[in-house]
Amino acid sequence: MDLPRPYSKVNQNIKWKPPEIDKLKLNIYVAVTIGCSFIGVSGVVRNSKGWVVAAVTHRTISFYDPFIVECIALLECLQFCFESNVHPDLIETDSTRVIDAIRERSTSFVEAHIISDVLHLLVLLGNVGASFIACQGNMATHNLASYDFNVCTNDTIPACISEVVMEDLSSLV
Repeated sequence: MDLPRPYSKVNQNIKWKPPEIDKLKLNIYVAVTIGCSFIGVSGVVRNSKGWVVAAVTHRTISFYDPFIVECIALLECLQFCFESNVHPDLIETDSTRVIDAIRERSTSFVEAHIISDVLHLLVLLGNVGASFIACQGNMATHNLASYDFNVCTNDTIPACISEVVMEDLSSLV
């Protein structure tokens, strides 16, 4: 079971929205299970038609504060994009604290080095923008974070997200 997000209202009508034409969007999600020291981290890059261009997911042991885990997840997903030569134009996450840390170029003791590396990668990837999305608008990435932990690229869409991706695609028509 994922931890509740106290700062977001539950709205079942929130849907994933594609980026502008010829743009890519990276959605990031961290799945934390109560009573378990493992977390699932995932990132899904999709194009303006809604197709999955690249995806990454893995499970890791976490003894960190949830905010630090969200910062690390962003960093790891950006590193994956950089190493895969996939350049998203926009990043969406359901962590308002991470978005604030990026905008404020956070120098807080704990996350300063992580955010510094994130900012560096954002520039290397082409001045990527970042914004908040409620978790209901990020279901493909949510499902992937709770799935078998591996890397998927090219034309493979993991079974755990294919239904959500197809539903998103049908709503774009």
